[in-house]
Amino acid sequence: MNWAHVFYVLSILTVVAVSGFVADYSRRHHHTPGSAAFMWVSIIICLLALLEGLSIIAPTKAWALFWFDLRFLCLATLPLVWLVFVVQFAGQASWITPRRLALLFLIPTVTQIVIWTNTLHGLWVIKPVSFRQEGLFFIAQTALRVPGPWMLVHFIYSYALVIAGLTLLILAWIRLAHRDRSRIFTIGMGTLIMAVFSVLPSFGFLNNCPFNPLVPGQAAGMIIIFWATYRHQFLHSPLVFSKEQPAYVIQITLFVLLATGIITTGYFYYRNYEKNYRTEVENTLSSIAELKVNEIIQWRNERLSDALLLQKNIVFAQLAKRVMDHPGDADANKLMRHWLSQYKSVYLYRNVILMDAEGRVRQSVVNESPQVCGEIQQLIPELRQTGKIVFLDFHREAKNQRISLAVVNPIIDNGRFLGAVTLVIDPNLYLYPMLNRWPTPGKTAETLLVRREGDEVVFLNELKFQKDTALNLRFPLSRKNLPAARAILGEDMVMEGIDYRGEPVVAALRAVPDSPWFMVARMDREEIYAPIRQHLLLMIFMVCVFLFGAAAVIWIFWQRQRNVFYRRELDSARALQASEEKFRKAFMTSPDAILITRWQDGRVVSVNSGFLQITGYTREETEGKPVAALDIWENQDHRLKLVEKIKADGQIINAEARFRKKDGGVFYGLVSASRLDLNGEGHLISITRDITDRIRSEDALRTAHERLRRFFNSNIMGIVIATADGGVAEANDYYLNMIGFSGEEFRAGRIDWRAITPPEWLAADEKAIAEVRRDGICSPYEKQYVRPDGTRVDVFLAVTGLPGEEEQLAAFALDITDRKRAEREVLRLNEDLEERVAKRTGELAAKNAELERFNRVFVDRELRMRELKATIDELERKIAALQRDVP
Repeated sequence: MNWAHVFYVLSILTVVAVSGFVADYSRRHHHTPGSAAFMWVSIIICLLALLEGLSIIAPTKAWALFWFDLRFLCLATLPLVWLVFVVQFAGQASWITPRRLALLFLIPTVTQIVIWTNTLHGLWVIKPVSFRQEGLFFIAQTALRVPGPWMLVHFIYSYALVIAGLTLLILAWIRLAHRDRSRIFTIGMGTLIMAVFSVLPSFGFLNNCPFNPLVPGQAAGMIIIFWATYRHQFLHSPLVFSKEQPAYVIQITLFVLLATGIITTGYFYYRNYEKNYRTEVENTLSSIAELKVNEIIQWRNERLSDALLLQKNIVFAQLAKRVMDHPGDADANKLMRHWLSQYKSVYLYRNVILMDAEGRVRQSVVNESPQVCGEIQQLIPELRQTGKIVFLDFHREAKNQRISLAVVNPIIDNGRFLGAVTLVIDPNLYLYPMLNRWPTPGKTAETLLVRREGDEVVFLNELKFQKDTALNLRFPLSRKNLPAARAILGEDMVMEGIDYRGEPVVAALRAVPDSPWFMVARMDREEIYAPIRQHLLLMIFMVCVFLFGAAAVIWIFWQRQRNVFYRRELDSARALQASEEKFRKAFMTSPDAILITRWQDGRVVSVNSGFLQITGYTREETEGKPVAALDIWENQDHRLKLVEKIKADGQIINAEARFRKKDGGVFYGLVSASRLDLNGEGHLISITRDITDRIRSEDALRTAHERLRRFFNSNIMGIVIATADGGVAEANDYYLNMIGFSGEEFRAGRIDWRAITPPEWLAADEKAIAEVRRDGICSPYEKQYVRPDGTRVDVFLAVTGLPGEEEQLAAFALDITDRKRAEREVLRLNEDLEERVAKRTGELAAKNAELERFNRVFVDRELRMRELKATIDELERKIAALQRDVP
């Protein structure tokens, strides 16, 4: 980034800052005629600077061109809006009617259409502006742009509007009082500077300037206008004219300046177009000559590469040695002929000839040409000595035969010179067609290839307007106006001269490196200047049309002004009478308190019924009395401050104040006041609207809001206002602490209640939202949130809908994590108790079963013991009986 870039960037920033300030200044002084139009002038200038900045910092040239063309949206409308400002500021606002404004916008509208469809017709530019990249910046090169016919219309129309506006400013300056002339002078100077700096790049001046001077000119002009806003109180108040200028003086002066501007614009536009078009043609000729030279260099290198391929081929050298040493070797000669035939057919040579070390032809692919020309045979000693490939220039193989070129390649095997291979080139296959091709449409465009032979220039190719010229057409080098001769003398340039036909031409001269050839790309001067002459006729026609149109418009306007003058006076009188009647009715019937006081002494001139009804005073108690004596202002200091503001700005709008009624009651009023002239004397009209009920309603609303805010911030429970898609509009600290987020994260918009809700609970949320949409409220339900640390919190929610255009939900949440944890602990203990009871029950059942088994064993034993005892007793009884029976 150099000093020019820094200066340009600072200019853009200056324009943006100053124009933005001036636009805001104009908006704040909207009561002055022309202020609204000048606000738009400043905004358009600001946009123009921004688009210029976007153009130079664009990422690509295509984007730079897009932003550059988009500037013309501002450039096309800026003169028109500025003219509207001048007309209104100069006290002629009646000139601008909606119909006239629509007609004035016609050409800027067409200009935008033509710009963005230029690729279809070329009416805007024949060649668009180009850009050069300097570091990070794209710098527009307007000097290389070739404008189209509609750009002439745009320039003439735009500068005609600027000249018309400057003319009106001059005429207004003449009619102004001396104290107001400085305002006109500074505005005119600022505008003139901006207009001049926009003309310079448009007409090709300052081509060597490292940047577009448009933006620095705008910066200088806006600084002067900025000075006018403070030093001369621009737009602070309407202009006061001391005398009326005769209408015919205005019309004649305006036409003379418009005619001068239109003719000057047309002249410079044509000169710039002629210069740019000539530069474009010269660049085209230079590019074509350079293109042809590069193609010849590439073609020549390809031919040398073909020969070098043979020279580096060891197998071919050994085959050539067999052919040279053993002429009767039929296989070797057959294989050699196959080699040479393949080379001819593959690389499209006219003939390929094999010669021995003495220059005798051993083989020729074209049998009809068994001999070679003398130029080739004379090269044999040179080839034997240097061993290098020789490119033979244009020649004839024999007298009256075809023109050829040749590449002669020596054959060397282990330092022994065996002979040479000649690749005969037919220039009609590629070279001549390439020279005859012209990439753009052109009836007389032609490419010439020449060389020097002694003191003559020899033409090497067939020419477009003369036959049989190759190696035949010659001219002495002493013809200094012959482009071919100038090229051979070493000049590398674009020149005007006389060609071989004796016709004036424009030609680009180039030398073909590493060859005796020179390239001339030429076109007849007549063909080049035909579009320029057509453009000149079109420019003259357009200038005449604009002159006639300007004269017709001024004449018609003058006639209409004279015809409507008296009617306007009559209409003005009637309108004034009607306006006074409307004002009287509006004044008397308005429910607001309207008070008119004399500015000089502050006495009440008139009050309406609304004032009497609101304050309780009678008309006799107010009219003719000083305002201060009525004691209707509760705070006199406040009244004095409003008076000072009216003195400074000319008005106050919607200022709140407290007033006192006749009975001592206080009411709130919304006051608007403005200065006005009645019968040449200054007065003040004030309108006061009783807003006591509104103030009380606002206080009640403020109290209710404060109660709700205290409840919201009480943190008794979590309160959140959210949307159905997950957004959180408001949340209290209880809710944020519950879900684990901070206030900073909430204010940064990082909370999404859907994102922190586990997937298994989203269905419950959707059900609740559906109930709210249907009934306005939903049944309370439980859910969980996932905190940022991964832990879950159990909540108990109640959701209701909020009124308003945007769907919002209010949710009241309680943290029931501890309760849920206790419930889960009780559940776990119950499960553990049930498990232990079940275990004890099982153990008891096992013990009972074992006891029953022991009981069964014990009972069975007892029964058996009893049976055994009974048996024993029975046996004892039987034994005793037997003993008794035995003696």
